[in-house]
Amino acid sequence: MGSLLYANTASAALLRMWECEVGQPAPQYWRELVAQVIDSKENQTVDIECEKKVYEIIVARVPEASYVNVYGRDLTERKLAEAELIQSEALFRALFELSPDSIVVIDSS
Repeated sequence: MGSLLYANTASAALLRMWECEVGQPAPQYWRELVAQVIDSKENQTVDIECEKKVYEIIVARVPEASYVNVYGRDLTERKLAEAELIQSEALFRALFELSPDSIVVIDSS
């Protein structure tokens, strides 16, 4: 139980990181997560960093079977954009709060 049944070529980096191949047991963390998904009957999502990329991993239960499918999506660009936005907002906030001039923002609604 807990063996990797199939992996496509796009998953190669993750499999290297997990030191796992098709037919071998998945790492303990993933076996536990799979068991949680099967028991709870609810899919789960986790973010994983691998080889300087960030992946959103969706562990999706297959209702008529005792296994899950694991789907990954590269979030690297989005995560970088979010970090830049947070940095930009922090800079704007600092400029706004430290400004010697009066600034008033009025909501028109």
